[in-house]
Order: sequence, then structure tokens, then C-alpha cells
Amino acid sequence: MKNIKTFVLLSLLLFASQAFSQQMSLKDILAKNARPVVEAYRDENTGLYGYMNTKTNELVVPCKYQFAIALAEGLGAVNIGGKVIFDDMYAMDYVCKGGKWGYIDTTGAVIIPIKYESADAFSEGFAAVELKGKKALIDKTGKVLTEFKYDYIYPFTEGLAVVGRGKPLKFTFIDKTGKEILPCDLDEANSFFQGKAKVIRYGATYFINSKGERLR
Repeated sequence: MKNIKTFVLLSLLLFASQAFSQQMSLKDILAKNARPVVEAYRDENTGLYGYMNTKTNELVVPCKYQFAIALAEGLGAVNIGGKVIFDDMYAMDYVCKGGKWGYIDTTGAVIIPIKYESADAFSEGFAAVELKGKKALIDKTGKVLTEFKYDYIYPFTEGLAVVGRGKPLKFTFIDKTGKEILPCDLDEANSFFQGKAKVIRYGATYFINSKGERLR
């Protein structure tokens, strides 16, 4: 009983700290931490993946894919032809190597063709996909926003996404038109939070605003 009380107290403190640091309402926090209704599901007998409604325990998408990642904004990335392994090195869950990726909706309909080398979850209407070793952003119709020229693309936050390319690897930010708001010469770049992002350029650490301007 003592352990249960401690867990409840720590959970309440976590919620309170989230609300204080991010100025979130209790409704926002509960929504953020709520378990999705439809989740990726692995058939233990076949090892294949589909999607299940966790409220009804109904399999809404049959387990016919080598891998599937969590639904985001109504679409889930699925893999055909890849090899699924357990990531012992980082003590993680199953990961998928190789094969092709695309996106389906909760009915199982293929919305974006299964042709990419990798595919990330959607964020603010866009997701990173990979072809010939380079990444680009696509929208929820499959339209390509950027060229396939990036080595790293992080999810959009507050309308901007961190992208990286080149050797040595350098970073910048792009907006939802695909425009880079700064030259791609940042040594490090963090995602935006509450209107600002921390960056490192030429050894100097500072914050920028959404226009790429240095904040004092």
C-alpha cells in the first residue's frame, strides 16, 4: 500500500510540474498522457503487426505487416519485407531493419505508398521519409515538401523542424513551406519550445526566435 501511495504522489507531482513549466491545463495534461484508442499490435504467433482498438479489443487492421509504429494524426507507418529484431544493445523493444515503409489509416487503407526506406510518425501534418539514404518531408497526402537531401529530420514543433545535413553534420530549421530560416551551419539545434530554441554556432550557445533572430 505504501508503494501505491508513493506512486500516486509522484504521478501528481509530475502532472503539477508539467502544468507549471508548460502552463498547461489539467485537461491538456490528461489528453497528452492518455493512452491512444488504436495502437500498433504484434501477433505473438506470427510476429506480424496490425492495429488494435484498445477499448474494444477489436483488431481493426489485420496483422500482416512486418512492423508498425504508433498512429499519429490518423496515420501509422507500416513495413513490408523488413527484418524485425529485438534491440538488445539499447534494451529497447523490437525494431525493424530493411524493407519498405508507407502509411495506412485506421481502416487499413494505404494512404501513402509503401516505397520508402524509413518513415517517421507525423507531427503537425508532416513526417520524414527516406529514399536512397536521404530524407525529406511529406504531408499527409504524400506530397513531398523538401528535396531528399537531409541526413536528419526531427518532428515539427511550433511550426519549425530541425534538419541536418553534410559532413561534418550541420543543422538548421525549416518552416512548413520547406524554407530554411537560417544557413545550415549550426553545430547543434534544439526544437522550439515556447517561442524559442537553443542553438550552438561557432562555439557560442544562445537562443533564437522563430524568425532565426538571436535573442538577447
